[in-house]
Amino acid sequence: MLTAKSITGRAGSMAITAAATLLVLIPLLYNGTPLYYPDSMGYIFWGQMWDPVPERVSSYAAFIRVAAMGRDLWIPILIQGLCTVLVLIRLWKLLTGEKPSSGFLFIVFLLGLLSPLGWTASTLMPDIFCVLSSIYLYFIIFPEKGQRFSVADLLLFSLCTSQHLSAVIINLALLLIICAWLLLKKGPVRLLKAAIPAFTGIAMALLITGLIHWSMSRQFFISRSGPAFLTARLAETGVATRYLGRNPQSFPEFQSLHYRFPMPAEHFLWKPDSPIKELGGINDDKGLMRKFTRSVLTDPSSLFLFFKAGIKSGMKQFFLLDVGDGLIAADCLQLTFYLENQAEYINARQHFGIDFEKFNNFSFIFWCVPVLIFILTGSVSRLSPESKHLGVFIIIMLIINALVNGTLSTPLNRYQVRVFWLVYFWLLAALYPTVKNLSSYFRNQHT
Repeated sequence: MLTAKSITGRAGSMAITAAATLLVLIPLLYNGTPLYYPDSMGYIFWGQMWDPVPERVSSYAAFIRVAAMGRDLWIPILIQGLCTVLVLIRLWKLLTGEKPSSGFLFIVFLLGLLSPLGWTASTLMPDIFCVLSSIYLYFIIFPEKGQRFSVADLLLFSLCTSQHLSAVIINLALLLIICAWLLLKKGPVRLLKAAIPAFTGIAMALLITGLIHWSMSRQFFISRSGPAFLTARLAETGVATRYLGRNPQSFPEFQSLHYRFPMPAEHFLWKPDSPIKELGGINDDKGLMRKFTRSVLTDPSSLFLFFKAGIKSGMKQFFLLDVGDGLIAADCLQLTFYLENQAEYINARQHFGIDFEKFNNFSFIFWCVPVLIFILTGSVSRLSPESKHLGVFIIIMLIINALVNGTLSTPLNRYQVRVFWLVYFWLLAALYPTVKNLSSYFRNQHT
């Protein structure tokens, strides 16, 4: 039954959610338009054409098309911000046991202003959904106290995971580690309760991706370009060179390219003189790269070298925490076809270039201060079990994110910062009770 108190409470919650969404998107307000990564152009274009994105899964392109309702690209960004805030609210309740209030808004303000969160949420890229999908995985496996398994969480997990193929791989790796822990600590019954819905969610994400491709092309597939990206990584790490040198009679199409390996993955995939054109293009129309990658990765010594290179790259990826990678001043002519209001972008700060070096210095200080306070106040001893579990989950997610992206792609800053903002939020939320108690103590002393 609706009462004046319940209506007021709902209005207050909606106001906090709306305010937090604007605070998360501070970089958007600073820039003047949504932020564009070079790959954003592809998602926008293929979404408008309702065609499969040649070098990606098309789920994010479909999201932009549906959410933009024509060509208003502010709407998808606002939805990204809202989705992020709804997850932050749930994490806040989990970590502090309180409903969001002024303290929550202040922390969101700090995150939007001084952490990578705002830049990730304000960029037309699926990166923000990758991290949100992993948090929904956590909600599915470890539901809040007094709550049961949520079908809504399962659906949101699937939708977020479907936005990028790396999210599928990262969540699968996370799930396998958690399942091993549940089996050892909680037993097979608890394992099945967590594993069945989580694996179902991943299967649904793949189904959603396939159905989106089918609606565009009447062909059901997950990704056509996976073999090309994997071949590029094999060429970059030198694994392809070693394999072809030991097997000189295999894959004559690759042997003619042998002398050009190793080469950067970016060169292999995008440069005008790339050998990928001779092998069937980004979609691997001849099927050569699919056969090649299968043969290389079923060879034990090559597989070992591939994972060794992946661990090395993953260690490098883990510490790449600077914001701004790829958010350079883009050529406005690229946007002519896609943007309804071109003048808006031409006047945006990104068009002229943004000084990310200064921001990254502030962000580093912002990271050091709460860590120092956390250590000096002994806040770790006052953490709830839920906070500790979530903290361990975030650390594991950081490691897996670095290893997966370092193994399958050239290390880039944006891969790690899209996840690392969770550390900021966890620290600040974990410090909140301590700061609140200290504030009350000094207030009482003053009184």
